[in-house]
Amino acid sequence: MKFPSFIRNDHGKLSVFGFDLKLLISIILATTTTGIFLFSYTRSDVKKLKGKDSDDDTDVTDKGDKTPKTTNSTPDTTPPPVPNSAESSASTEKSDKVKAFHKQIEDADKRGKAFFKAKEYLKAAACFTEALDLIEESTPQSTTSSAGATLNPSVKRQVITLTNNRGAMYEKAEVGGAGADGVSVYADLALVDCDRVLELDVGHSKARLRKLRILESCSRWNEALVVVCALQLRFMQDNRDKLRMGIPVQPPVPQSKIEDLMAHILPNEIEQTMKRLAEENKQETLRKLPNPYTISQLLKSFSGYNTWMSSAARGKSESAC
Repeated sequence: MKFPSFIRNDHGKLSVFGFDLKLLISIILATTTTGIFLFSYTRSDVKKLKGKDSDDDTDVTDKGDKTPKTTNSTPDTTPPPVPNSAESSASTEKSDKVKAFHKQIEDADKRGKAFFKAKEYLKAAACFTEALDLIEESTPQSTTSSAGATLNPSVKRQVITLTNNRGAMYEKAEVGGAGADGVSVYADLALVDCDRVLELDVGHSKARLRKLRILESCSRWNEALVVVCALQLRFMQDNRDKLRMGIPVQPPVPQSKIEDLMAHILPNEIEQTMKRLAEENKQETLRKLPNPYTISQLLKSFSGYNTWMSSAARGKSESAC
């Protein structure tokens, strides 16, 4: 076999049979690449055609079952699945009930605010009570604990707002018409609402300040001082960093309020303390003295002793004594 000879042309490049060697290699590579591409493309088309034929001829229900099944030439007349109308109607009915429930609460709240603007505080309180009753009836009993720990957050906010508003109405009701003891007949109701709000939100400053005002109006100075201390402690906790850096911050209760409370508390406390000390001193004095029986027996013993001594001095016998 005779191999082609490589000859350098006039330009000094290698050539085979008069063709440039580099050009010849490039043509061969391009032809080979095109052939490979056409071959792979033709095979993929053949596979697709085979796959279509197999899909049209068989119906495989299970991947593990290789047995082909002939398709029925009769067209499929099975109707498409219809959604359950009962479930759909139940869902729609539930949605309508929820909307109606929220609308009732909203209407009661609006009526209460309208009565408040008209200064009809008791009617406003009744409207807020109506809204709270609706929430209580719709909420399971297990979720309406005293602390409201398991209440839904949105429901909890509603309860706090409505209860706080009702407490404000009780505070304003009968302001000029206090009872015989000078205390408003709605003070206790307002205090109950304040305590309920503070159970649900311990940092509710409006409810705590309202409680302070009501206790002052009822001359319950010691309890009012407890509320002031709670307000001050909460204030110090919330503004700890500012107080540490010396930044002036307005306290929730002015110093004059604390001095006023102490002016009412101290005289009564001093009087009570003096009475208690006097009673304790009296009891201590009575405890130091012996009882009347012991004193009488002691005196009798002294009287007999003196008689015996005088008889003995006169020379009488012991039996005469």
